Amino acid sequence: MLSKVVEEIVEDIDQPELGNVSLHDPAAADATLVAAAKRGDGRAFEILVGRHEQKIFFVARRITRRHEDAEDVVQQSFQKAFTHLRKFEGRSAFSTWLTRIAITEALMFLRRSRGLREVLIDDVNASEGTKPAVEVHDSTPDPEAICSQREWAKILSCRLGYGRQSGYMTSTSDHRRRLPESWEFPFQR
Repeated sequence: MLSKVVEEIVEDIDQPELGNVSLHDPAAADATLVAAAKRGDGRAFEILVGRHEQKIFFVARRITRRHEDAEDVVQQSFQKAFTHLRKFEGRSAFSTWLTRIAITEALMFLRRSRGLREVLIDDVNASEGTKPAVEVHDSTPDPEAICSQREWAKILSCRLGYGRQSGYMTSTSDHRRRLPESWEFPFQR
């Protein structure tokens, strides 16, 4: 049935555009269908979708790891392939071009959803005391901790007698250098 439809499409296309095309070769059949789809034949693109949908789904599923997300990626991939079909130059097989679109769409899907973390709330009307609040730990140090760490590094540097000269850390010869009394050193006690 499918080959009969492809044969009908081949008959509609100008022969110089096709050259010697064998319909037994999937890449050649794809080239024929792409040429017909570029001319506006909707059936040709539907056949291309049917031929490649499962493969593109498996590629998307392998990347997104979720069935529903893979379905979304497949839909976006075919939509993008349809809108940019005129830009397809045929330097590679249509399946290669379509697979590359699907991989890019899947990676973009992951990038968009990476920042979104869903927290399911079972009972919105539940009292606040019955369930513990969800705490999301921020692993980055707060500005106060960063400032304190820099301050201690300066104190230790001064305490150990290191100074800057011409861009390099060098030891000073004056080991008796004192810190102001108002500075508290954590190990003095």
